[in-house]
Order: sequence, then structure tokens, then C-alpha cells
Amino acid sequence: ARLREMLGFDWQDVVSANTPVGLENGARIADHEGTTNIKYFPLTESEITTTLDVIARGETQFLAYFPQLIFQKAVLWTPSETLASNLNQTYGHFAEVTTSPLSILHKRMQVDTPCIIAVRANSPELRNDFPQGTNVVFNEGVFNLMTQGLTKGRGVESIAEIMGIPLESVVTAGNEENDIPMLQLPVAKKFFVGNQLMGITSIPEGTIRVDNPESLGNHLKTLAIKS
Repeated sequence: ARLREMLGFDWQDVVSANTPVGLENGARIADHEGTTNIKYFPLTESEITTTLDVIARGETQFLAYFPQLIFQKAVLWTPSETLASNLNQTYGHFAEVTTSPLSILHKRMQVDTPCIIAVRANSPELRNDFPQGTNVVFNEGVFNLMTQGLTKGRGVESIAEIMGIPLESVVTAGNEENDIPMLQLPVAKKFFVGNQLMGITSIPEGTIRVDNPESLGNHLKTLAIKS
């Protein structure tokens, strides 16, 4: 729904009717209409508990999670009543904002079986508070926590498998730390957009650097479509 809203009338031209759509960093792969999960990779109860234990230390502005039911709104939690009002104005269209106790939030998560938890922390140092092995990546100022072994790269592989497309016919592009696994795949073309960010130690070999989305678009126009 959010993708269709952003693309507007271009949606049908950009995404064909038989195309699965990867969402939530590849933790959800949905059909074109956004009515059915083709693949879904939920967090485990242990991963949810670990995350909430870290959140309970009070270093978080807010967290959001995406439920398994595809029509259900995202849930956005914050400990601040003042911030809740602002968040509701900004995100209320597609997220339910709550300030309920973490124990209540935990019970809701057990029912909703989320596939990703996005956390806006007061400091990037919060990443060090998670146990070793926790699958957490930084994206646009937000920590994304997913089930062990899940990455955007795995999401791309799943979509290619569903569509019967070899990876050597795939093009990937990204601009953040969580995009790096896509750029590590043996694909036809891979692009990194913009300046290299803090936290990214290196760009995978063979990646084409472009300055902005417009430059990426110019590169994509040159790609030949083979029948």
C-alpha cells in the first residue's frame, strides 16, 4: 500500500501484475496487489524478547514492527506521550501509535508474529547492547532487527527464485548498510547510490558508484532487455 501510494499512477507501469514485491528488507514478499504473503520470515520469540530487553533500558525514541497480517497496520511504540502525538500525525496513516507498557506490547507481538522491528535509538551505540549474533543493521538512522540469516540479499534471491530468473539477469541498487548483501550477489549489475556512509567499511567489488537516483536512472536506461 505504501509503495503504491508513493508511485501513484506509475505503479502499473513500474511493477507488472505477476511481480512479487519484497518488503521490510526482504522479510516479507507479497503479491502485486499486496493482499497475500508469498514468503514471510517472522522473528522468533527469543529474538523479540532480546530486543525488548534492550529497549527496556530506556535508550529508545520509538520502535515499529510489521505484523504478519498484510492488511494490518504497523504498530509504532514510544515511551513518550508527547512524541506519540507527533508520531501519530506523521505516521498515523499506516501505523497504530501506542504508549502501552512493554509487557503489553510483547503480548501483541506474540499474536502478530512480526517479521521486522525497526528501532530509532537515542544513540547508535545501542547496537552494542544487543547480544552477539543478533541480526541488526542500520538504515537511515534506524536499527532494523530481523530473524537470523535474513538480509535484503536473501530477499532478492527469493524473488528471483519465485520468478525463475537467474541472478546473472538481476540488477540491484542500494544506498545504505542494509543494502550491502544485495550488492554481494553475483548479479548482472549492481549500483551504490550516493556517498559511502558511516558503518560501511567497503563496497563489494564490481559495484558501480553513482551520485544520485537520477544518475542511476540514466544507467538503467542503457540496459538492454533480452527476450
